[in-house]
Amino acid sequence: NFLTGVLISITEKTDGNCKIDIADAGHPYPILYRADAKEIVHITPPAGKESYGPIGIAGIETHYTDFSFEMKKGDILVLYTDGLIETMNSRREEFGKENVGKVLIDNSKKNANSILQLLMANLDIHTGQEMRNDDVTVIILKRK
Repeated sequence: NFLTGVLISITEKTDGNCKIDIADAGHPYPILYRADAKEIVHITPPAGKESYGPIGIAGIETHYTDFSFEMKKGDILVLYTDGLIETMNSRREEFGKENVGKVLIDNSKKNANSILQLLMANLDIHTGQEMRNDDVTVIILKRK
C-alpha cells in the first residue's frame, strides 16, 4: 500500500493576488489556467527541485520538495489524481492534460463548481462505456 499527496498553503497578498506554496509527494503536478494570458500552465518545481516517489513503499527512493507560484484574479488551479488524466476510452486514448486544459479555457468565466461538473461530464463522455480502473479525485480553486 502507498499513497500520494499534495499540500498547499494559500497566503493573501496586499495586491489582491495570493501566493501558493506547494509540497508534492508523488502526486501529479497541478494545472493552472492563467486568466490574464488565457493560457494553461503546467505547474512544476524549478529544475533540480523535482519531487518523486509515493509515500509508504520501502526500498523506493523518494524526494519531496516545496515551491511557490502566484495566483491572480480569475486564475483557476486544478489539483487531481492521475485517474483523471489516465482514464481511457474504447480506443485506449487517455483523457489527458490537454482535455483538462480545454475545459478550463472554454469555461473560464464559470465558477469552480460549474467547471468541476463540466470537467467530470467531459470525462464521462470520453470514457463512454469503458470501465475506470483508478480513482478520480479533483479539486478546483478559482481566484476571485
